[in-house]
Amino acid sequence: MPLRGFSFLLLITALGLTAQAPPLVVKGVGDLAVVPHRVVFQGRDRAAEVMLRNDGSTSATYRVLIKEMVMLPSGRLDDRTKGPAEITAADLVRMTPRQVELKPGEVQMVRFQLRKPAELAEGEYRSHVLFQAVPAADVPEPETAATEQALSFKLTPIFGITIPIIVRHGNLKAQLAISKAQASPPEKAEAPWTLAFSLERRGNSSVLGDLKVQVEKGGQLQRGLVLSQMKGIGIYTGLEAREIRLALDPAKRDALKGAQLKITFTPTDGNASPVTALVDVAG
Repeated sequence: MPLRGFSFLLLITALGLTAQAPPLVVKGVGDLAVVPHRVVFQGRDRAAEVMLRNDGSTSATYRVLIKEMVMLPSGRLDDRTKGPAEITAADLVRMTPRQVELKPGEVQMVRFQLRKPAELAEGEYRSHVLFQAVPAADVPEPETAATEQALSFKLTPIFGITIPIIVRHGNLKAQLAISKAQASPPEKAEAPWTLAFSLERRGNSSVLGDLKVQVEKGGQLQRGLVLSQMKGIGIYTGLEAREIRLALDPAKRDALKGAQLKITFTPTDGNASPVTALVDVAG
């Protein structure tokens, strides 16, 4: 007999992006745009909004769910199970609505309200909000003698976007360091140099920031030349080190030999100071 309705989830996860960044957009059942890419409550903040916009050409329905996720050293976020006595942002924040129907070009605000109990311990509390497209129901096809004995199924993708929701309570701090920086030569012709290092975090606060790699001295390139940039790199609590690997411009492969590179990570959110590291490129 035919099997129908089997689905899988295609997810875009925001690891933290600056407020000036363009909307997160996922293509699928309606092209959903989400702004901003994260919700942070700190100080006297008690309310926030996230804008959803249907950039597609057909009407679409989206569910708004809250879930728990853990950041891996690669920066990927995986689902996790909440501990029995654990408090997360899901326990402190209420959101409405829980389902949104949008026509093409239509906009809807999802509202978040913070309610902190008086006895809440100092710390950072995080969850993730999933905006999940609801696929339209398929119309069953009439069965024939040929299909009654056939085994078939249809894959229906479910598209979604997740953003972090963070509640900071009390005096939170974070310390950063860059370690194990190493430049590796191209593995084959026309391949780029690769730069790998660990971005370490300590303390009770997550950090969001921008990364820049520049020429410090040597080689055939001008000092200060920017070789790579990444904006909105997040390092969440629970993760002590995030492993970063960058491919440098292959057009500058030969000119990089003998140069010294400067790595700079500048926090844009969270109580932490900028950090730098130097790495030599073999001649």
